[in-house]
Amino acid sequence: DSSDDKPVDLTSTNHWVRGQTPADIEQRVLDWCQVYIGGSWFNATPNADQIEITRITGGLSNQVYRVQLKPSVERAVNLIYGDEEPTDVAIKLFWSKHIKIHKETDHERLDDIVIMSTLFEAGIGPKLFGITNDGMVQKYLEHEHFQTKHQADPQLIKKLAQLLAQIHNLQVPIQKQNTWPVYEAERMIEKIYSDSST
Repeated sequence: DSSDDKPVDLTSTNHWVRGQTPADIEQRVLDWCQVYIGGSWFNATPNADQIEITRITGGLSNQVYRVQLKPSVERAVNLIYGDEEPTDVAIKLFWSKHIKIHKETDHERLDDIVIMSTLFEAGIGPKLFGITNDGMVQKYLEHEHFQTKHQADPQLIKKLAQLLAQIHNLQVPIQKQNTWPVYEAERMIEKIYSDSST
């Protein structure tokens, strides 16, 4: 049997995690936490006994990591967050998009950043601690990927539908007449016809 014929196991970590983890990931995420959160993060070093890094997902255009400050790190006064200093965050690394929405001179992640900021302000998305050209630092939320088994629960389906309706009703300051999905679909259809005729 070909492996392509086997059903996809959505519970497998390998299904959600693709692409190489950057070699400098420990220093990279720690730098971001020190810059955008400060406080106790300045007392940490990029070692496993100081911070714990777990790759959650990632692939063609993003990678998401859970970064936890371990209790062994000496706590310091955080002038920004005080006693609510975040010690458990999610860091999203941006990779290049495969479908360009804007011109090459534009910031290809601008829409993503605006959307995430709007969701946070509306109380729907996680709190944002920092945004860069390469990614963002957010509050980590305990979660489980919405899978086929969840679709059997009417209450979960209702909650999901209400949340999606709330999201789609938001006034988000991004392009409203973006026709790239139509053009991309037409291009792919034409390519399929062209390839099948050769």
